[in-house]
Amino acid sequence: MGRVCKLLFSTSGPFHGKHFALSFRLLVDWPQSLTPQFSQLISQLLYTQADLRPAVLKALKVMVESNVVLTTPTDTEDVSFKQSSKFSTEEATANLAFLRTQAESWLAVLFNVFSSVNKNSRGMVGDVISVWASITEQQVRLTTLLGI
Repeated sequence: MGRVCKLLFSTSGPFHGKHFALSFRLLVDWPQSLTPQFSQLISQLLYTQADLRPAVLKALKVMVESNVVLTTPTDTEDVSFKQSSKFSTEEATANLAFLRTQAESWLAVLFNVFSSVNKNSRGMVGDVISVWASITEQQVRLTTLLGI
């Protein structure tokens, strides 16, 4: 796991808590950064660290949304984000293709978390499920739903 990943999950410092989601934008190369070990760490945080869950969920949502925005035609709302982004459209397209390969696993984790949290906490988890589901093929969504 790289230095950036260690910083993201330290218990103190610039990437702890509310800064966690913002720091996910710093990682440009998702195929290299989102290793199985890193994904497992994120999953375990979702399952075991209720206080970090909102930040981790926000990061998972931003991970997908930022790449989707960069690969879609520009509208007035997205211009400033695209101009300030360190991502190129080509990098975002590659990242999105990679994230699609990970979506089935993430949807399974997110559905498990959704079913384990109280009703008041399900809204945020549901939002992240929707974002990840939006980048998958219908067959992946059906497989994930039937597998739960």
